[in-house]
Amino acid sequence: MRFQADMRAALGWRWTEGATFDARLEFGRQLLDAHGLGSEAAWSAEDELLPGGHAQTYDLTHLVRAVLGDALVTSLEGVYAMLVVNHSPDGGSLHVGGAAADPWTGPFGAGGGPLVVAPEGAALLASRAAAWPVDQAARNLRLEAVGGDVQYSLAVVGVAPGPGSSA
Repeated sequence: MRFQADMRAALGWRWTEGATFDARLEFGRQLLDAHGLGSEAAWSAEDELLPGGHAQTYDLTHLVRAVLGDALVTSLEGVYAMLVVNHSPDGGSLHVGGAAADPWTGPFGAGGGPLVVAPEGAALLASRAAAWPVDQAARNLRLEAVGGDVQYSLAVVGVAPGPGSSA
């Protein structure tokens, strides 16, 4: 079996006043097989509802998803990409990061977040060169709905513990 993940983002604009000026910034990478750290892993939660003022914490070492009537558990020891989408057109903001216990700070730095995803907004965080590490002391990813209900989706692509790993 071969694993492939695509990470893509683009932002473009056009100014027109007599002449036209176009600009576009694109990011696109393919992740083909993990970089020798273990096995590839992917997990997602689609269209989840988080009531305003509530939080959901995901343990990146034990992500559960129902597949064909069974529970599939995904454990990560590193994250290469994470996509967070706030589908709510007029709901709250989705705050990502800042778990109270064992926070995964990954791309957020020592402060641990939060990254704020506005209504109808999205954030793609990606690192092809090196995965952001996940371990028992840095494993909890917290999502919080602030200012109203949030309908969100979350996708994570990373690397699972390899043989002989303790994660």
